[in-house]
Amino acid sequence: MVVFGLVEKYGMSNKYFCYFTSGIQNFIGEMNFMPLLAIWCAICPKNLEATSITLFTGLINFASSISCYLGSFVSIALNVSKNNLNEIWKPLLV
Repeated sequence: MVVFGLVEKYGMSNKYFCYFTSGIQNFIGEMNFMPLLAIWCAICPKNLEATSITLFTGLINFASSISCYLGSFVSIALNVSKNNLNEIWKPLLV
């Protein structure tokens, strides 16, 4: 409620707010993953550090894309749309 109050106070559009929060969440997620990548590079064989980081980053991006599409599929399967939000609790429960 505090965040939505600030959005209203500063007149930020909901669309830009969603873009902003999505970007911040991705940034924080990547920053949380960096220590794990550093540990992995310390234990992986020499000359494979960049390859392994690229592999992990690609997997993260692929998982992010799949999760968006899977969430859309679940919403469509459970008959949730922007015009019918009465059943929004079903995908949230899944």
